[in-house]
Amino acid sequence: MRTICSKLLISTAILALAGCVTDGGPAPVTQARVAAPAAEAREIGTLSPRKLAAGECGMFLWSKAADRSLVFFNTRGGAGQMMLDGREVKLVRAAADGAEVLGQFESQTFKHDQLSIELQIQFERRPGLARGAVIPQGALRLKRDDGWEYILPVGGLVGCEEA
Repeated sequence: MRTICSKLLISTAILALAGCVTDGGPAPVTQARVAAPAAEAREIGTLSPRKLAAGECGMFLWSKAADRSLVFFNTRGGAGQMMLDGREVKLVRAAADGAEVLGQFESQTFKHDQLSIELQIQFERRPGLARGAVIPQGALRLKRDDGWEYILPVGGLVGCEEA
């Protein structure tokens, strides 16, 4: 019995090592890395509460994490706003695509220094919400030029303040 177990153990080891054999070429390198939670805490902060002016439309995105903090704000035709590394920054919209609600799009890209912020959101029209839409789910993807990226689930709304 001991001989059979030894042979089985050796066979298993050989098969395991065979799975490690490569064609001799370099292993593929993935440039994008997901940041650890500690890096997220340094990068994305909580915005202070925002109020729209009379007749102004805007988009509010909250983190779907336990704290539900306001992480992104943008007005129609205005710069996006986020707290990054402890300071509020203005983000320039570089691209927009998809369905549009009050100047906001399903797919938007904003830039700031060496950062790219990509938003992928879904709009949901609801009865009783005449000018605007709920954003039941979405993703905010923060990408740094050094290859690090962080994806944050978000939700929110697009609406206008009456004039």
